[in-house]
Amino acid sequence: ELAEVSTRLSLGVADNAATASLDRLLSRADAALYEAKRAGRGRAVLAGGAPPAVTSDEPELAEL
Repeated sequence: ELAEVSTRLSLGVADNAATASLDRLLSRADAALYEAKRAGRGRAVLAGGAPPAVTSDEPELAEL
């Protein structure tokens, strides 16, 4: 018998168009990840101050 497992995911997303180097891109994505974690579980944040894009309260994400 398999047990049901619940998971939550926080994402930090960065666009490479405004970034000159891989190090800077990863730094921006890392900062966005920590912002997503501060905002609460199950968040995705785009680097550059955009509001959280999605939450795990949305039905289509809850099924993942």
